[in-house]
Amino acid sequence: MNKNFQDISDELKNNKEFMLKAIKESKLVFISTLENNDKNDIIKAAEENLSALAYASDELKNDKEFMLEAIEECYWASVYLGKNLKNDEDIQEIINDKQIISLAKKFILELIKISTSVLQYVSEELKSDKDFILQAIEQENYSLQIFEKEKSCLEYASDELKNDKEFMLKAIEKSHLYLQYASSEIKNDKEFILKAIEKSELALKYASDEIKNDKEFMLKTIEKRCSLLKYVGHELIKDKEFLLKIKQINSNIIADDMILEFNNISQWEILDKDYRINCFIKTLQYTGIR
Repeated sequence: MNKNFQDISDELKNNKEFMLKAIKESKLVFISTLENNDKNDIIKAAEENLSALAYASDELKNDKEFMLEAIEECYWASVYLGKNLKNDEDIQEIINDKQIISLAKKFILELIKISTSVLQYVSEELKSDKDFILQAIEQENYSLQIFEKEKSCLEYASDELKNDKEFMLKAIEKSHLYLQYASSEIKNDKEFILKAIEKSELALKYASDEIKNDKEFMLKTIEKRCSLLKYVGHELIKDKEFLLKIKQINSNIIADDMILEFNNISQWEILDKDYRINCFIKTLQYTGIR
């Protein structure tokens, strides 16, 4: 987060002259930085540019004169229009003439290819725009997330979107990993998790612990897909009644080539969970369950 703008006083955030000067100067810095083609410098300059308006007061974002000047200076300022100006005829005329909002979104989507961090500076309205965030996901660079700990676009999405079942299912179609950013309510919604599993069975990994320890739910899902056994919750791993029912569902899930190293389930607590669950399948034969 850009401290230069975050830490300015409320008086400056509401000062037209100061904010317009900040927008103009950050725009010039950004343009000159683009010529250098240095990724880190570009994204830093872009964040400063976007954050100039991000931290402007709501009063300024609803000030017609100010926003007209801001949009004329930087077309991406249009994404910060205040609610009172959304239907203003003069504002809309400028936006329609230059297709400014479309250009602003395309500009931000291009920046996302470099770094998703720019999303923290866009307007709350844009963070709640389903189509825009889905487009942003398409621009994500997974290698940056893996090697540079880059955040996913969904981390910056609004809480409203993270609690939107329709939106989250569309995101999961692209990758099961996006379920980890869903709201706690969605992660604990059995009906939703079943739909998510239909998109990708790996999605069960990010379901709530309550669901993964729900005996009835897990039995139903494992009956359809034995591979989901690896996501069984810690409580169910120790439930002999559950183990017996798993055995009854499909006795062939016992792998003959698995090596049993511990007979006592309680000892598994010291082991890695994935390894412990793999051992659990073989251990069904040694817990009095036949």
